[in-house]
Amino acid sequence: AMLISTVLGELPWSYDKIALWAEMSTSDHSFFSEYQIKFAAENYQMVYMGKCPGGGRNNTEEQYYNTTSYLRKYASSDELQVLVYFAADEAYCECYSSIHEFCNNQSMWFRDDYGNIVTNNGHPY
Repeated sequence: AMLISTVLGELPWSYDKIALWAEMSTSDHSFFSEYQIKFAAENYQMVYMGKCPGGGRNNTEEQYYNTTSYLRKYASSDELQVLVYFAADEAYCECYSSIHEFCNNQSMWFRDDYGNIVTNNGHPY
């Protein structure tokens, strides 16, 4: 069997699957439709989901879990690899429920020499 080299190691080649990975995100950060999930699960060997599905409704983790469950349900084999992205370089307070304690406590945020909160596009560090 032929193998595909990736940053994650070797993936088995299959003519039954598209030999590519898919990044699942929508242009308006809406939730994925059942059609989108089913298509990705049935046609790709690796699926990657970017941050903040659902447009900043503080439910990224829930959406990752639900989407991954559906991907597994529709996958034609157990070889489907699902990758999810958590932005760890800055706090996307509107996206992640797991960082509410940090987002609600400005004493934990980085400040510059003048006491100003350090942010990137409005997201605190």
